[in-house]
Amino acid sequence: MNWLLLRGLARDSRHFGDFPKLVQAHFPSGQVICLDLPGFGTQKNYRSPILISQIVNHVEMQFNEVKKNNSEPWAIFGISLGGMVALNWLGNKDCPFVIGIIANSSANLPLRIPAFDRISKEGIATLAKILRTQIPNQIELSVMQLVSNRGIDRKVLEKWTHWYLENPISTKNFLFQLIAAATFVAPIKLFRPAIFLASKKDRMVNWHCSERLFNYYQAPLAIHATAGHDLILDDPQWVVNQMVLAEKTYVV
Repeated sequence: MNWLLLRGLARDSRHFGDFPKLVQAHFPSGQVICLDLPGFGTQKNYRSPILISQIVNHVEMQFNEVKKNNSEPWAIFGISLGGMVALNWLGNKDCPFVIGIIANSSANLPLRIPAFDRISKEGIATLAKILRTQIPNQIELSVMQLVSNRGIDRKVLEKWTHWYLENPISTKNFLFQLIAAATFVAPIKLFRPAIFLASKKDRMVNWHCSERLFNYYQAPLAIHATAGHDLILDDPQWVVNQMVLAEKTYVV
């Protein structure tokens, strides 16, 4: 199985850390690639769209280039905002993936009143603090305190701060991503199977959002009892175990 990995709000592929290597170790004959969302990382010179569907279009152009010489099957993993991108993509008839894994994500359900409890009060307060703060180390420290439940990892914090200094976050693109996330409505139907992952101790996104999606699509849901919003940081092996299980279950 080949895997496409997508990160979340105001993050880029570097924030996966060693996770792609861990995935590669469990899928040695497949390819593991990470692509950045428009406005961040390698795509920093692009403006972030205000619709998730438009973000999908941008990532799809990148994906079509990198997969030219790779045989199928391909699967997609997206966390947080990356999960919204993956979910929207799975709702396209010509979706190139055999399965998608959506971690700690959220969406407004089709034909329903928009949900206003998708992000926590702590999450809103931290995002507002980030917008007011000009000190990179303080920004990344606030992010880590919000998304991780394993305490402050100084080595990771140093890396995040260094990456911020290399590619400062555009306030405009950050806000555009927030608009895209807030207005995102999940597809009425998925054309490929999805598995939802949720952290019960997620302090940024209400884990019940994954539960709603699981109920709406009648899809599998796996719940981590202790990890924070950043499952990749808090328990990468657990996530990879879910990916391995997905391949065994859905790929012949």
